[in-house]
Amino acid sequence: MPQPRPHSAPGPDGYRVRSAPYALARATVLAHPAQHPAAAAFRDLLTRLHRLDTELALTAAPLCDDLYAARDSHPADFHRDTVLPLRRA
Repeated sequence: MPQPRPHSAPGPDGYRVRSAPYALARATVLAHPAQHPAAAAFRDLLTRLHRLDTELALTAAPLCDDLYAARDSHPADFHRDTVLPLRRA
């Protein structure tokens, strides 16, 4: 199964999200009234989720490469029982 490609940082409007791969989201360009505080808090949390998700995607590949490169520096049992599950996760 191919790894999902990380998305770029949120645009100036802060609405780029990658929390549900393969989901279709629809956006409108119509003006809307000022948002309620609860909606603003939700959007802030959604922006933070996107940033963390992007950081995770950008960190995972180099981490997996480092774990693979370190395979000769630890015992085979440790590699099989610890490192391989980490790389798969």
